[in-house]
Amino acid sequence: MMDNTVISDNNLTSKLIPIETSFNVSSNPTFHRYNTTWRDVIEPSLIGYIPDFWLNFEPPKKYQHYILGVTYLLILVPAIFGNGAIIWLFYRCRNLRTPSNILVVNLALADLIQNLKMPLFIYNSFKCGPATGELGCKIYGFFGGLSGTSAIMTIAMMAMERLNSISKPLSPHSRLSMRRALVISTLIWIYSLIFSTPPVFHLFNRYVPEGYLTSCSFDYLSKDLVSRIYIFAFFTAAWIVPLTLIVTSYVGIIIAVERNETMFQKTQDRLCERASSVYRASLRDSRGRSVKESGKMEMRLVKIVLSLIAFWILSWTPYAIISLLGLLDQSYITPTSSMIPAIFAKLSSVVNPYLYGLGNPRFKRELKRKLCFCVANKASVERRAVIQSTVTLGDPKEGTQFVHISDGFGA
Repeated sequence: MMDNTVISDNNLTSKLIPIETSFNVSSNPTFHRYNTTWRDVIEPSLIGYIPDFWLNFEPPKKYQHYILGVTYLLILVPAIFGNGAIIWLFYRCRNLRTPSNILVVNLALADLIQNLKMPLFIYNSFKCGPATGELGCKIYGFFGGLSGTSAIMTIAMMAMERLNSISKPLSPHSRLSMRRALVISTLIWIYSLIFSTPPVFHLFNRYVPEGYLTSCSFDYLSKDLVSRIYIFAFFTAAWIVPLTLIVTSYVGIIIAVERNETMFQKTQDRLCERASSVYRASLRDSRGRSVKESGKMEMRLVKIVLSLIAFWILSWTPYAIISLLGLLDQSYITPTSSMIPAIFAKLSSVVNPYLYGLGNPRFKRELKRKLCFCVANKASVERRAVIQSTVTLGDPKEGTQFVHISDGFGA
């Protein structure tokens, strides 16, 4: 029977052992016994919401849990700082409250939500199992699906808006208005809620532990037809659709830039034909320089575009492949192979704020200004405390006389 099969994550060797029903934790001496499965160490009340596929694997070693816990902790700190900084700067600086930055903040918010659920995983990792239970699993799965889909679609919408503004620079409708940015952001969250909410109520699918049973996601291993249709629909909506939008948008940007450069060069050629001989030589020289500069700019643009597309694919494709394998061929899935793609997805929440937000000169300038202001303000307070210290003159018995020393900031 499948329920009595022990599967090793290392060699997928199958053996038969008797099933125990006692609840054990990682401190139990039988936790890493030879041929022990998750069924031997999980409380019977928790087995019902864990897929049988994972229960027949041997529990990972403690050090494997700890490595993942520390890895997520190292991801969490810079991610919260980067995404929190973008949201804070947008709130504090009026000049950053532009329509295009609405999408940047929307991406930071989605990534921040993804970061705030990571302590559940870290806690489970150091407890070496699903310590947060079914409720923790639902919370982790829901906010993971919600924030991940929102982040993916926000990046896709940013690419589309860039294409729209570059391909139609003179059209008033190509400019991103504040109202349109807010509408786009709202629709992104509604789109994400459509796919992330049903599994909470066990509609079409459900959130279940995966891999080392310390994280939760959609049940992409279910054999139920409705669940399989749901997973394929979600795979299409959260990977195929945004990937298509991102690739076509950035390729369109390259084509639009090249077309604009061609039109500019044709205009210069016509000016050369109409100009005098002296002025014509000057125009030819400037045209030669502009061709070289435009060539460099196009190459730089191609590199940026390829980098953005490659980073997005690297972040989300491994997890999409695992989900697809759950539908097509589960023999290639192991606990470890299902945990590694999640790390790539979480790394995107660290890189995104620096790639799309803090890498922007305006955000970078305001961040430096705020940090310098905080440092200067702290030094000013310390200086004020020293300079405004009272100096006692005369005999204390006769009364204390104070000399107030101004620090130059006003009385």
